[in-house]
Amino acid sequence: MRSKVAIVSSAIMGKISSILGYFFGLLMLVVLVVPDKDVNFEPGEIIFLLFILLICGYGVFNGIRIKQRIFRFKKYTAVVSIQNKTSIDALAAGTGKSAEFVKKDLEVMIRKRFFVNAVIDHAANELVIKGIPSIAADVNPSQVKAVTCKNCAASNRVIIGQTTECPYCGSFLD
Repeated sequence: MRSKVAIVSSAIMGKISSILGYFFGLLMLVVLVVPDKDVNFEPGEIIFLLFILLICGYGVFNGIRIKQRIFRFKKYTAVVSIQNKTSIDALAAGTGKSAEFVKKDLEVMIRKRFFVNAVIDHAANELVIKGIPSIAADVNPSQVKAVTCKNCAASNRVIIGQTTECPYCGSFLD
């Protein structure tokens, strides 16, 4: 559940950052560009308004960056859960990014708690997610169903009637 909170809070912060950036950025552009006969800006005021415009640009950029990180998280969990591939090179191939980018991206996601119980094994160059449950061999296959996590879009197998946690993000599956 911690992962879901981290992802949702990141998404909210990204949207707030983008909305404020766009709003105040457009406001600053209107103030700077639309001529008013009664207003003459001093050089210091123009520099201040340009500085505010720069901060607004950063807000928009930050919001877009957060949205892209959440999208990549969902791609990583899909590659791991559906294709059962955990090597950094396989994740890179599945997402079209370089292995070095994927490794750094996963480290940020682990630090920000997008993944629960995950570490990067640098020696093996792979993502290790602890606690991925396996369905016991004595369970009848008709008692098992495939479910998709509503939070991270990972594909999981669960026993019908049992609630379990998604091993990738910690959300409940039923």
